[in-house]
Amino acid sequence: MPISIVSVCAAMAATAGAGVTIDASAAPEHREWAEKAAPIAEAWLPRLANLLAVPGARTPGDIRVTITPDYKGVAYASGDRITMAAAWVRDHPEDAVGALIHELVHVIQGYPGGSEHWLTEGIADFVRFSIYEGKPASYFPKPGKPQGYRDAYQVAAGFLAWLEAGPAPGIVRRLHAALRAQKYDAQLFETVAGKTVDDLWRDYTAEAGTARLPAALTKLSFGDGRGTFTPMPGGEWLETQNGREHARFREVSRTADAIELHDAGRGIRLRLTGEAVLLQRGNQFTPLYPASWEAEPSVKP
Repeated sequence: MPISIVSVCAAMAATAGAGVTIDASAAPEHREWAEKAAPIAEAWLPRLANLLAVPGARTPGDIRVTITPDYKGVAYASGDRITMAAAWVRDHPEDAVGALIHELVHVIQGYPGGSEHWLTEGIADFVRFSIYEGKPASYFPKPGKPQGYRDAYQVAAGFLAWLEAGPAPGIVRRLHAALRAQKYDAQLFETVAGKTVDDLWRDYTAEAGTARLPAALTKLSFGDGRGTFTPMPGGEWLETQNGREHARFREVSRTADAIELHDAGRGIRLRLTGEAVLLQRGNQFTPLYPASWEAEPSVKP
């Protein structure tokens, strides 16, 4: 049977009357997770809608979340429906509720096709990581390349959080409104902050700094220390989560800035950088976790 919950109506909430149903019937091993996640999604739905409320926005109907073993990605939203990969919930339980929050934002966004991808995903991750999870500025990856904000997801989220806290308070809602109305123009950044988006990005990366691979690779920690990647003999990398072996990857390439890993059995490609673990989605690598390398062990005399 699907796991459902009763709608919560918040005063002045744009989603008054809407509810969230999580259906784990196709993945019964996730029933307990769904029972815990459902009230969180229900409580946060009106908060997210209020945060992004704009005149004329449609009110989401009852949102149905389906956990399925048939989907091999992470999660996606289509209209008022969200699909989550059972394998992702199993392998990344610490990330799955946040991924659901991200998809709830997509339901609220409801942008027409062709909208700016980096902003669509950046706003969803900004709401997830900055608002829902309360991550500090140091959490977000900050590639130093020109127009790095177009990497979307956590990269763009960190940039938006910096803009909100400094040169452009309120810009996220203004961008959201423009995207919904199909009136987005990059000129909006200059209107709000007095600089072009590219100039603002340069200011952001200059202030934040960027990180390259250390000279001596030790161990890469991610997920607030819950996981690690450790180099092993023969070009292999060991991934641990919560102190236990989780997977093994083969190193397939390395530059001064990144190491690319491949798990052929699961068809997963990762990229380890000086400050993040990135996951290949389609033809693009997008941030999965902020990360940090352990200091090079000191040499004792």
